This record gives sequence, structure tokens and C-alpha cells, in this order.
Amino acid sequence: MRSLFDHDKLSSRHFLYAGAVMIIVLLSIAALLALAQLRQLALERAAITTQSLARSVDKSFEGLIDTINVALQASADEISRQMASGAVDAPSITYYLKRQQARLADVAFLRATNERGDVIYGPGVLTPPNNNADRDYFLSLRADPQAGLFVVKPLLGRIDQKWVWAFARRISKNDGSFGGVVFAAFNIDNIEKLLAQIQMEHGGSIALRGTDLGLIARHTFGSANPIAVGDQRLALPFKQALKANRQEGTYTSDASSIDAVRRIYSYRQNAKYSFVVNVGMGTEAALADWRKQAWMVAALVLAFALAVLVYARLIGRAWRRQEQDMEALAAKRQALQENEERYHSVTETATDAIVITDSNMHIVSWNPAAERIFGYTPAQAIGQPLTVLMPERYREQHLSGVQRVRSGGAPHVLGKVVELSGLRQDGSEFPLELEVSSWQTSAGQIFAGTLRDITERKQAEEEIHAQLGELLRWQEVMLDREERVQQLKAEVNELLARQGEPTRYSSEAPS
Repeated sequence: MRSLFDHDKLSSRHFLYAGAVMIIVLLSIAALLALAQLRQLALERAAITTQSLARSVDKSFEGLIDTINVALQASADEISRQMASGAVDAPSITYYLKRQQARLADVAFLRATNERGDVIYGPGVLTPPNNNADRDYFLSLRADPQAGLFVVKPLLGRIDQKWVWAFARRISKNDGSFGGVVFAAFNIDNIEKLLAQIQMEHGGSIALRGTDLGLIARHTFGSANPIAVGDQRLALPFKQALKANRQEGTYTSDASSIDAVRRIYSYRQNAKYSFVVNVGMGTEAALADWRKQAWMVAALVLAFALAVLVYARLIGRAWRRQEQDMEALAAKRQALQENEERYHSVTETATDAIVITDSNMHIVSWNPAAERIFGYTPAQAIGQPLTVLMPERYREQHLSGVQRVRSGGAPHVLGKVVELSGLRQDGSEFPLELEVSSWQTSAGQIFAGTLRDITERKQAEEEIHAQLGELLRWQEVMLDREERVQQLKAEVNELLARQGEPTRYSSEAPS
């Protein structure tokens, strides 16, 4: 039974620790779910950021191209006007183009050709002039009188041998015939510098692609850009996103083979000029704040887990101490119960009266032998002062002894066996033998008296004394008789001696 009880207590402690572990597990799961949601929110914020940035870059370059378009249109109109007047002044046209170029801070050059493709107008033209009749934009604009702004693919400048992104418009004569083209261009290097001015985290990327998705310019933040101008290679996720929606979209790429950076991209195709802006944010940067939150949550979960384990440990120890205290208390109760059982067994079967009193000398325990000897039932005796059991002549001495004990004195009869007279319920006195013991309790000092009725012993002693007196009297009588016999023997011996006869009796004295 005790083994089963111990097993139950051990199981309870196991349940306590299992509960603590379960709380930690549930909290960890909740923290992981929360972190997963926060991670998703961080990625969504990154996607929104790249979408917003792609839209901003798109509008910025659209504005630049609009400005160039206005300048090209004005330049084409000026040249057409002079052609219509019949007097084309090349220096004035060059000066006009120079003034227009000055208003376009980011434009590398602004020039114009005649109908044969010779570049003869604008600052920096060569002598003899370059001929652009083989350029795609020249051929397209010459063939289409209704053509508007022509956005040129990136090309290598023939004068400075630098990559440029050019824009061209048709010059029409008064009769509508082809009169040449006016064109302006950005240096690709300048475009990359413009992209570099945009604020992005390390690992970010901004790319500008043409209508054919060939690379115009690209800037990566924190690393070099090894992709060549005009490169049309696209990552598979980008191709899939374009297939789903050509105008705009968001996708996530795996680690790039170029710089090993995973990014979240948003792209946008310009509605007017069809160039594509592709903005990427490195997932490391996108998740930087989330990682801080994750570490903080992990630290909090760890701290909470440690607190729960420590608290569970403290509860377990307190529980164990309580169990030990309960076990000790149960053992004490068991011992007390056994002592009480032994006490009751002894007191119930004892032939001597056992009377227990409190510190006020009132009876608190009364055994059957006491009832038989004194005549009081337990109901009559318990609660009565001890003086009801003693004759009147002892009571004053008893009360003074009680007062002395209360004042700190030692009981005179404690640990001794004394003979006194007891008083029965019927008022008769009888001799008794008393032995007193005492112990201290939380309620005060307790006294126990063992009282033995010695009436029969006293009677036997009196009979023995009477018989002994009778024997002594007979001894005296016999001694007197022996002395008389000895005297008679002495007289006979004396008479025989007078007659000259031998004595008959020895002369031994009576013993």
C-alpha cells in the first residue's frame, strides 16, 4: 500500500514536470507560428517596398524621357521650320540643339542628321560627319512618316565608344518627306549613377530593361554588376512572372548565380515607352528586422522556459517537502495512535488506578481500575479536582504543593512511591500507594498518578504483626519454662552430690 502511495506521489510530480514541458512546447509552437506570420509579413512588406520603388523609378525615367521627347520634338520642329523657309542655317540649328541639351542635365548629347543620315547638326559633330543611315532608328523613322518617339536599344556610340540609351524623332520637310532624324542619348554609366542614388539596403538591385528585355542598366548595392549591356538572359521565376503578367508583378528568386543573393523582385513595364524596371530587395535585408524579432522572441521563450522549469522545480521541491512533512506527520500520528492504543490497553487492563490531571489538577483521564477503587464513573470523575480523591486533612498540603509547582518549584512526590489515604465516593478512607510522573505539552504540564489500593496488604501486615506478637509471647513463656527445668536439674544434681552419688544431668545452660 505504501509503495502504491509512493508511486502515486511520484506520478504526480511527473505530471507536474510534464505539464511544465507541455506549456513550454505550446509556447514554442505559438512563438514559431507567430514568427512564421511575422516572417510572411516582412516578406510582404519587402514586396510592397519593391513595388513602390519600381513604380517610383518607372515614373522618374518616364519623366526624363518625356523631357527628352519635348526637346526632340522642339528641335525637329525648328529644323523643319528652317527647311520650310528654304534657308537652313546649320550653325543656328547647332546652337539651338546646344541650348536644348543644356536644359537636359543627364543627356550625353543631342544631335541631328540630314536625310542621308549624316550627323551634321549639334555640338560635338565630326568633320567629315558620321553617318547613321544604318541605325535601326534611322531606318524605322525614315520609313514611317507618322512615327513618334523612337526608343532605341542600347548601342555603342561611334564617337566616344560608350554605351548609350538613345531616343529619336523624325524630321519631316514641309511636303511631309523625310528630312532626317534628331536624337539624344543617355550614357549608360550615367543611368547607373542615377540608379545608385536610390536608397536601398545591401543586396538590393535595380535594373532597367528595354522593350526586348535586353539590359539597359543595372546597379547592385554592395556588389559589382557583371551583366553586360543588352544581355537578355532572365531568371526562370522572372520569365514565369512575365508570362503571367507582362505589365507588372512580384516574384522571388533563388540565390543568384552572379552574386549568390536571394531577392524579392517587383517589375513594372512603362505604359508609354515600354521599358521595364525590375527592383530587387535582398531577403537578408528584408528579414533583418524579423531576425532581430526572432532572436528576441527566442530569448523570451527561453527565459520563460527556464522560469517555468525553475518554478516547476521549486514547486516539485516544495511538493516533496510537503510530502515528507506529511509522511513525518503520518508517522507521528501512527506512532501516537499506537501509543494511545498501548496506553488504552495498559490503562484499561491495569489493576491499579491510573489518574491523569492537567496543570490545574483537574482529572482528564480515568481508567476502569480507578472507577473500581474510588467508586466514581468516568463521567463523574473527569473534570473534577483531584482533591475529591483525598481526605480533608491532605487537601491544604496538596493545594500548597500545586501552588509551589506553578511558581516553578519541583513536586516533592514526583518520581517517588508514597503511601497515603484515599477517599472513596462513599466517604470511606482506604490506604493507597501513589507514584506520580509528569510531562510537558503545548497545553501545559500533565501529571499522571498510579494509585494502588493496599488495603489487603495492610490487613495482611496487621495479621502478620499480630501473629508475630503471639509468637514472641509464647517464646517468652517457653524460655521461662526452660529456665525452671534447668533449675530443677541443678537441684537434683546438688542432692545427688550431697548423697555422694554421681550427677544425673549435665550443667549446660539453656540456649
